This record gives sequence, structure tokens and C-alpha cells, in this order.
Amino acid sequence: MTTTPSTSQPLTRRGVPVDPDLRILALSSFANRFGAGAVITTSALYFTRQVGFSAAEVAFAMSAAGIVGMLVQVPAGHLGDTRGPRRMLLLTLTGSALFSAPPVLARSPLALAVLLGVLALFERSASAIQQGVIAQIARGSKGVLFKAYLRAVTNTAIGLGAVCGGLALTVDRTEAYVAVFVLNAVFTGFAAWNTTRLPTSRPAPT
Repeated sequence: MTTTPSTSQPLTRRGVPVDPDLRILALSSFANRFGAGAVITTSALYFTRQVGFSAAEVAFAMSAAGIVGMLVQVPAGHLGDTRGPRRMLLLTLTGSALFSAPPVLARSPLALAVLLGVLALFERSASAIQQGVIAQIARGSKGVLFKAYLRAVTNTAIGLGAVCGGLALTVDRTEAYVAVFVLNAVFTGFAAWNTTRLPTSRPAPT
């Protein structure tokens, strides 16, 4: 008769994941969401106080981007499953990095809506595809634990990013706001590069 061990390998040691793939994914998630937290804190004030858009115009652009983000998640998840989640996560994070800074150049509400919409397409696609990556790297039915840990990492990153954005708000100069968008692009680019360290994932069977 076989016995089941009473204890399993812990998920983390001193807060650091034991699984090397989870460490990589957590680092990418932290970098990606840190920059996003800084942008979330500052973007509305930048576009209204520095660029000169009205609150309604900024709300229109952000709402349009939000709709794009909702619509792309299911198709993106399917694309990740059929083409390989690691490969597609790398591509979508790279797209996010490339389109993180251009919104600062928008000088019309329509241009802002388009740029934010393209950014939302890549960002939300990456978020959906990451679920497929977790499904492949979470060994021993640890998917729920992996997702819970990554959620904690994401919340922490957004909070710390918001603190960084708060510094830009304190300075309240165009250069400081632009630096936040550039910082987001750099951190997202690092997240994309870090994804290459994950093992190659296989597409789902047809």
C-alpha cells in the first residue's frame, strides 16, 4: 500500500518562489505591472493638465481602450493556446513595450484613443495568454497557488508603481510625466526579455 506524503514542497522560501519558472514569471509580472501602476496614477492628470484635454475627452479615450481590452482577451487566449503561450506572451509583451510611451505624443482625443486602444490590445492579450503559460508551468496541480502568488506580486507592483507615479505628481512637470511613460516602456521591455527565459511551451492539440 502506498502512502501520500503529509507535506508537500512549499511554494516559496522567504517569499521567493521555489519553482524556477514561477520566479521568472513573477519577475516579469512585477516589472510589467510596476510601470503600469505609475502610469495609472499619472496619466489622467498629464493629459488634462499638461496636454490640455478635457476630462470628457480623456474619459472617452480610456473607455475606448477599455472596450478593446475586453474584446481581445478571449481571442488572445485562444491564439496563445494554438500558437504556443510562451511565444505569444513574448510577442504581446514586446508590443506592449513598443506602445507604452507613444500615448504621450497624442495631441487629439482620437489619436489618444487609438494609441491607448493599441496598447490595451497588447496588454490585455498578454494578461490572457499568461494564463496559458501558468497552466503549462504549474506542475503537480499548483495552478491555483501560482495564480494566487502572481496576483499578490501584481498588487504589490501596482502599489509601488503608484508611489513612483506620486513622485511625478509632486514634481508636476511635463518631463516628469513623460519619464513615467518611458519608465513603463523600459520595464515592460524587460518583462518581455525575461519571458525568453521560460521553457518553450507547446501549442494545445487541435
